[in-house]
Amino acid sequence: MRDGTGLYPRAIRLAHNGAADGRVIAGVVTFDGDNGIGALHESTDSGATFREVGRVADPESAAGQGLCCATLFELPRQIGTMPAGTLLWAASVGQDEPDRRMALRIWRSDDVGRSWSYLSSCAVAGGSGGLWEPEFSVAADGALVCHYADETDAAHSQKLVAVRSYDGVNWQGRHDTVASGWAPDRPGMPVVRKLPDGTYFMSYEICNPGGQYQCVVHYRTSSDGWN
Repeated sequence: MRDGTGLYPRAIRLAHNGAADGRVIAGVVTFDGDNGIGALHESTDSGATFREVGRVADPESAAGQGLCCATLFELPRQIGTMPAGTLLWAASVGQDEPDRRMALRIWRSDDVGRSWSYLSSCAVAGGSGGLWEPEFSVAADGALVCHYADETDAAHSQKLVAVRSYDGVNWQGRHDTVASGWAPDRPGMPVVRKLPDGTYFMSYEICNPGGQYQCVVHYRTSSDGWN
């Protein structure tokens, strides 16, 4: 699809964009010199070929500040003023800054990935701990949920957290979704999908200091996409 670096690939098939439905939009984290870039590609032949159609150039990931772990999501329904079909892209930024204060910054596109504007941050670190691997879903009550891996709690090497928004801008209700009783455990990489029967399915890894179950995949389910 592209030469050079392409990290954290994510692909979605559009289903809420009218005449564009059926297209595949794929995003990767790449770099232009020391500037972190979200590169968006489109396929109109079910993934046989792709071409780059847009870029997210966040100033907070420029000049070597760091970029990681991007996600891509198509809104299945209206959230605040954003109609169904709005594309959201989010990533971890700032991990390479000297005085690290990471954030999960969200960008939106209203033209199927061609142009992007900053929307909000669903999490901002108060210290040097990491915030990684954002993932979106829409809960049964219509809230946009941002799931992510959090290293900012001294009681946990890493845990999974969720926070929700009813407009995509203001975030509330931050709470742990997976936090181990053994501090060295590192739950990470949350992926959430709503199944045809309405159940929400979350897969995630738990990594720890070694042994038989290093980074084994786990899952949980939810009836409402929040609990």
